[in-house]
Formats: sequence, structure tokens, C-alpha cells
Amino acid sequence: MKRVPAAAPPSRRRALVALPAAALAWVAAGRQPVQAFENAGGVDSATSPLVQELLRRTEEKKAERAKERLDDYYRRNFGDYLSFEASSTPGSSDSENQERIRQWLQQNAEPALPAAAAAKRRQERGAAE
Repeated sequence: MKRVPAAAPPSRRRALVALPAAALAWVAAGRQPVQAFENAGGVDSATSPLVQELLRRTEEKKAERAKERLDDYYRRNFGDYLSFEASSTPGSSDSENQERIRQWLQQNAEPALPAAAAAKRRQERGAAE
């Protein structure tokens, strides 16, 4: 009996070539892709007072929210590096940059646990071991 090799799954290249061909066939058949409705709720966004108020509030807060996102990004991604930088240089060679790093670290330091919570955490660790 002769062994027949199993059919190989379609290659990535074949799939990429087939996708535009399917789209061309769809358009050639005269069908247009389904488009999302711009105004599914039936409310005229240009004259609706609620929509206008929401747009106004969104624009007012846009810069503030962008600054909050950027500050949070800095806090999450650069806090460890900046604390290393602040501790790696001797205190006598304070440059303006080192001073600003220390100020940033003081402003963005994570709050320490209260004494009771820290004691409870130590007890839990001790009981777990």
C-alpha cells in the first residue's frame, strides 16, 4: 500500500494572497461591506444639549487626563531607575538634575503601610513559613 502524505495546512503566504482575492470577489459580485451606523440612537448630535455638554466636558478634561496618564506612566516605568540614580551618586556632587530627581521621588513615593497593617503582614508571613 502506498502512503499518501497528509495535506499541509495552508501557508501564511497563501492566506495573505487569498484574503485580497476574496475581497475582490466580494466587490465584483456587487455587494458592499456593511457599514456601521453613524447615528444608531436617532439623536442629532449637532443639536442635542446632552451630547454638546458631554463634548464640552470631554474637551475640558482632555489635557488633564493626558497629563495624568503620562505621570502614571512615568511613576510605573521610571521610579526604580530614578531611585537607583539618586542613590548611586554621592551626596556631595548635587547637580540640578540630581536635585530634581530627588524632588520627583519625594512627590511620587508610594505610601508606606500603616504600622498595624505591616505588623499583621509580618505575622501572616511568619505563620506561612
